[in-house]
Amino acid sequence: MNKKIIIIEDQALIAESIKQKVVDMGYKVDCVCDNCDEALTAFQKLQPDIIISDVYLKGIKTGVHFAQEVNKICPTPIIFITAFSNDTILNQISELNNISYLTKPFTDSQLQACLNIANKRCKATKPLLKLSKREIIIVKHLAKGKSSKEIADIEFISFHTVETHRKNIMQKLNIKTTAEIVSIAVKSGLL
Repeated sequence: MNKKIIIIEDQALIAESIKQKVVDMGYKVDCVCDNCDEALTAFQKLQPDIIISDVYLKGIKTGVHFAQEVNKICPTPIIFITAFSNDTILNQISELNNISYLTKPFTDSQLQACLNIANKRCKATKPLLKLSKREIIIVKHLAKGKSSKEIADIEFISFHTVETHRKNIMQKLNIKTTAEIVSIAVKSGLL
């Protein structure tokens, strides 16, 4: 399978158990982190295909905060694992893209199902790794139907800069039309 995975879990025994299950399913675990800041650094360095994260972690930031930051950089499939399933958490998670959710305790087959879904999603997000943060922002605006002039006004940049970003996006993704940009944005969960 050879998909790279980062696990974010602040309880060492649980993290090791999840890691072993994931490895037994044929995946490669690149890193296990116990807090958001460490995980964000690992994400930027390793560019994993899939992330498995607890919702509540050491420190002030939660797994939801981490997912919000990841979505700004490059949407990546995330499987949330938590012992808590209250409405507040579910509402926060439902506002995110590319998310699956498991409540502890979970079975191996439930984890495998989530990994299968994430695996399909990561194929759609991979092209976005070629883009800069600014280019991803431009893609999001284009996918929402914004014109270059509107994007320039919203982002406080020149029309020419937006057009340059559009050209670079199309070159990097090897596409020719804005419709293809929108298609990639939808498939990758940017919308």
